[in-house]
Amino acid sequence: MTNQPTTRSTHLYTLNSMSDSNLKAPDNTPDPHVLRMMEFTARTNRSMRNAGIQGIGGFIDPKTGEMFVQSTDGTEIPEEFKRRLRQQLNEN
Repeated sequence: MTNQPTTRSTHLYTLNSMSDSNLKAPDNTPDPHVLRMMEFTARTNRSMRNAGIQGIGGFIDPKTGEMFVQSTDGTEIPEEFKRRLRQQLNEN
């Protein structure tokens, strides 16, 4: 058995400068209304926390149906709880 050095191929890829200018980052910024509601929820929860009240605050985006929920103490809200909350809200 001989010790022969191994060879590795290195591939260098370059992008055409014209194609680089066509690259666009996706815009994942929420709708301004949703951002205002998220801010309102955060301020409400902060006020509750400052008053010593534990709980959750949130809203459902009327356009997408997506629910945003935040706890006053920052703990993660279990998905099962979110599901039951959504179900209760839809019943009313």
